[in-house]
Amino acid sequence: MVRLMLVDRSKTGFAKYCPGFVRGYECISEMIQGYRERSLEEKIERLVARRAWKSLVRIGTPAIPTLIRTLNDSDLQVRVGAGIAIAEIMDLRGLGKALENTHLVVRKNAARALEKIGKKAVAILIDGLGHYDWRVKMDSANTLAKIGKDALPALMDALDDDDLGKRMYVIDSLIKMGNDGVAGLIKALNDKSGFLQTKAATALGNMGNRDSVPHLIAGLKHSDPSVRLGFALVLGKIMDARAVHALTEALGDNDSIMRGRAAWALGKIGDVSAVPALIGAINDRDGHARLEIAASLGKIGDSRAIPVLMNALNDEEIIVRRAAALALGEMEDVNLEKVRAILMEFVADSENKRKAEKQSAEIYLELTDVLRKKKKHLEIPKLDITKKPRNTIFRRKAD
Repeated sequence: MVRLMLVDRSKTGFAKYCPGFVRGYECISEMIQGYRERSLEEKIERLVARRAWKSLVRIGTPAIPTLIRTLNDSDLQVRVGAGIAIAEIMDLRGLGKALENTHLVVRKNAARALEKIGKKAVAILIDGLGHYDWRVKMDSANTLAKIGKDALPALMDALDDDDLGKRMYVIDSLIKMGNDGVAGLIKALNDKSGFLQTKAATALGNMGNRDSVPHLIAGLKHSDPSVRLGFALVLGKIMDARAVHALTEALGDNDSIMRGRAAWALGKIGDVSAVPALIGAINDRDGHARLEIAASLGKIGDSRAIPVLMNALNDEEIIVRRAAALALGEMEDVNLEKVRAILMEFVADSENKRKAEKQSAEIYLELTDVLRKKKKHLEIPKLDITKKPRNTIFRRKAD
């Protein structure tokens, strides 16, 4: 047994070893504490060598620096064990390092622990979104989504980051949050990247979120055609009548694909106020746009469109003629005799009669099939042509 003598420094020469202390025993106490600390470090090292992870968990925070170093051990089992111990201790600094580890188990355990910690772990996870390793980014994004509303302010701030990759994973996290992430996704509609704007818009469209409609309408004037296309697609999915005016203006867009997409969206919304604009655009110079316009007029089903759809049966593009015929099939007051006469006139005026006959027969068959579904006992006049169509898409002869 060691006996410690408490000696007054004023009566001994011990004071020169302990400057600044009133009594020499205070210096001895400090030396003992230092020895204890060194002993704890040695104990931790021994426990790591023995892989006594439960004992290290009981030691707690003092074991974290050694456990962090152990995450880089060459032995896989040692790295996993150290990661599990850090996760059980739930130390933020240690979990941040474990989240960056190359081993899946270590990262997943760290992510679960950070999720349990919640709001206090958000800053570490936001940093993880900017990591060079995509796996760390993905785990961080998933964990932030699980934390939910408590992570939203930090995620919205991160949308202002200059790192494109980080912002992309922020949006991924907001998407996974569902309705809790809507505010962040609406902010992302103004991102510097057109790709990320479209990504956020698509997510809002899948949710059917109507709060985003004014922002999406504004995006129809974006300089990037791909963004305009994406926003028009989403407006068609949401089907909000507030977008009709902006979409009718988009029928005059410089990009032919955008004109077709705007027409498609108007058909999805189905508002009759769009009919005059669609009728006015039916002679668009692009065949695909004319197809979408004809199809949308059919979806809306307004009889004002019948004359222009009849004229479209003579269109130079087969896809437009077919779309016009199917659109007429959706109308209540379609005159089948007139349709038949127009198709036969088209055959008569065509240079390639055989091809025109086959196409007209196919179109007529499609139209009559649509009408039969609506009215089972409808009397349908025959289409008299010289040649019967062969190998039609219906694989049967015309009536």
